[in-house]
Amino acid sequence: RAIVQVKVPPLQLQVTPATAATVTTAATLSSVATAAMAPPPPLSPVVVTAAAGGGVVSPLLKLRPDKHPKFLVVTHDVVELDEKSFQNLPANNTCTVNAITLIRVGPAGWGNAPFCKGDKRVKETKNLSEVVLSTSGEPESMKMWSYEKASKQYAIGERKDDFHWELKAGNTLSMFIDKERAMELRKKLKVNRIDSFSVCEVQIAPRNSDWSTKGACSRVETITLTPCKFSLVSCLRELDRLPSSFKDAWSAANTAQAANPYIRNEISSRQHVFFASCDKAAKIIMRDNAAGSVHNTDEENFFRIANWAKESQPIDIPRSVLLRFTNTTTNNVHQACNLLQLAIASGALRLLVCNNNFWKSPTRSSLRAAPIIDANVLLEKVEVPSSFGTRFDTGFTVTDQGGAVFSVELRVGSPSAVSGSNAPPCSDLVITGPEVELERAIPIDFNLVAAAADKENIEVFFRGYFN
Repeated sequence: RAIVQVKVPPLQLQVTPATAATVTTAATLSSVATAAMAPPPPLSPVVVTAAAGGGVVSPLLKLRPDKHPKFLVVTHDVVELDEKSFQNLPANNTCTVNAITLIRVGPAGWGNAPFCKGDKRVKETKNLSEVVLSTSGEPESMKMWSYEKASKQYAIGERKDDFHWELKAGNTLSMFIDKERAMELRKKLKVNRIDSFSVCEVQIAPRNSDWSTKGACSRVETITLTPCKFSLVSCLRELDRLPSSFKDAWSAANTAQAANPYIRNEISSRQHVFFASCDKAAKIIMRDNAAGSVHNTDEENFFRIANWAKESQPIDIPRSVLLRFTNTTTNNVHQACNLLQLAIASGALRLLVCNNNFWKSPTRSSLRAAPIIDANVLLEKVEVPSSFGTRFDTGFTVTDQGGAVFSVELRVGSPSAVSGSNAPPCSDLVITGPEVELERAIPIDFNLVAAAADKENIEVFFRGYFN
């Protein structure tokens, strides 16, 4: 037997740019865990650069090429895959309509034209998609072409070079799912639903040129919809490229429609997505009822953030989304709100906002958001403690409803294993709430120190863990 020796070039590990927001904090506190327990767990995703060349490849781009081009998308609302979700549809409607927004262009597809299944004759073909790079070498958009309709089944004609369009981050598309496709997805994914604000990968296919008159020369291949193992927390770099206001998102959608007439009806101009910083003056509107749950109105499934930007309408955050993006459980809604308040006060809260006029009612806003906490900003003033139990001034303050001002301090505990009932729902957020199960973590308590002498300090305003 021959022995084959393979020489592998040395590898260099680098921090993923998309998760740099959490990595800086991890680098600050990870030495604490290293001193107490060895070996320390990896605190962030890494990318691998071969010394032989090839450049840095982000994990977000590691999507396998397929027949049609792939994209990273975020869902606006819950995508139901249960049979019951199709029972209440109108008689003339057999599909559910789900809005998705592109946040990253993936690899182009290998599909080309002309093509005929079973025909092995060599013929000159042209690709139906290609990635358009920016001046910095980043994928900027996906250029796609239509093709002539063929007379045979499972065949496509020549590529129509004049029938082309471009899809890019920020485009919102509609995804139609019928009952048959929903059952296929449910069987494939082994879930009954895909949560709102989930990052997924999906393929988008071109249609033949007959669809050009309808402005619908592309379609989302719903059966390819696959949730990713990471969340929006790992996509800060991608989200920063989206419009930063409702006005900019509306303008970008209308510009995209005008620039791409062959898919003008595929790009939504009514549902927009933008990524905005939350003002430090923002308020979480909530109240307690007799049962002890916290909510903003009589509908306990939503929380509200007001004054998040100047001259803006309030934003609703679904309860499940709030719990997920604060790494807390259903028993700790108060703790989730407290962590959100700390993020607002420190300037660490970012909001991925979706607009849909169908959501609007006397008690609900047309804007819904996923709250994304930048842990690097929240823990910016924290240093490696000389001993466990050390308290740090975080450098920001919190003002209660009565106007009293409190400075925020952080107490760092001793690293240990954490026994809880659930794994952290947002695994790429380094801060978790209580009642989660972790192999090793650093306990962290946020305490409020009153500025006025007649006010009492608030111990353990938020208790959680640095994962």
